[in-house]
Amino acid sequence: QFEDIIEHVVVNLVDYLLGKFAVVGI
Repeated sequence: QFEDIIEHVVVNLVDYLLGKFAVVGI
């Protein structure tokens, strides 16, 4: 299912970005 792949990528991307911001302290 293509949509499931997109959702998985988006969730991982958001989690990655939130992790970077958390480290930076924003």
